[in-house]
Amino acid sequence: MATDNAATDNGKNNSCRSNSMGLKYQKFRNAQPARTIRKESDEGNIEYKFKINDWISKERKDILTSQMMFRLHQGDGIAVYNIGYHDDGTPLGLGYHRLFKTLEMLFEMIEEMVIEVKSVKIMKGTKGYCANILICKKVNTDLLPPGVEDFHDDW
Repeated sequence: MATDNAATDNGKNNSCRSNSMGLKYQKFRNAQPARTIRKESDEGNIEYKFKINDWISKERKDILTSQMMFRLHQGDGIAVYNIGYHDDGTPLGLGYHRLFKTLEMLFEMIEEMVIEVKSVKIMKGTKGYCANILICKKVNTDLLPPGVEDFHDDW
């Protein structure tokens, strides 16, 4: 089985630079096939979620938020979320509407935190669509000396 190292290299090689569009979307009809990735680890900054229900309780939302913060901490402020994958790395996928409901719930949690979405890649799984989402902690530029906030654009 082929493995997708770009989505599993613990994200530390991925850039957390903004792009002019904020998010990179790929059209569903042109989505490339998702590849099997390595099994999910309890450690590191990569999280697998097959789906997130659109009616989660406050307790469940708190658990998911805490888990997101753990993954960001493990990746020094960068995390990758693989949606539509089983914990063994199989890209089963979700139906179009279920994938977007899951992304809505994920983005709702992200909006409540000091985190930003850097990219979203949609791919075809074996039974639906998968998504890889790159997130990172926002830097509070108000705390930086003048001129320093422009420095990170060169990274």
